[in-house]
Amino acid sequence: MSRSCAVTPRLLRHRLRRDTNRTRRDTDYAKLLLIEQSRLVASQADDANRPLDERTYRRLRDAFVQEKMPLAHAYAARWRQRGIEMEDLVQVAMLGLIKAVERWRSDAADGGFSGYALLWMREELQQFLRREATVVHVQYSLHRRAELITRVERRLRRQAAEAE
Repeated sequence: MSRSCAVTPRLLRHRLRRDTNRTRRDTDYAKLLLIEQSRLVASQADDANRPLDERTYRRLRDAFVQEKMPLAHAYAARWRQRGIEMEDLVQVAMLGLIKAVERWRSDAADGGFSGYALLWMREELQQFLRREATVVHVQYSLHRRAELITRVERRLRRQAAEAE
């Protein structure tokens, strides 16, 4: 008995999302291989070629990190409720992202780069919170009140900027 499979819009969206993710993952993999190759060339280059190779490596690394900045911002936003400024969390997440790019190896990569980067960002954020977070337990209601004050403060600044 043959079963016909109707192609529904939902199935098409799923296939498109799957293919887009695969393409993005393959593109990331190719870029990371290029970064890894330039890092190896820079480390093995003689003194005459070293500055050029290191510049190439840094340029590729920085371009890839800038491309992945939204990942760091999104992950840092998950840690917002810890009583630390969002800018600080984003900076720490960016450090984790940079470490992930620098330490990523193609021969040890099981999954995609994003999962590997999230591990490094989580590690950096946890270390940062251990160093910077307060030891005193603050009630949830106070966290909510501080969050409300921050939101009102932002709205007032925006309104003041629009009025000028």
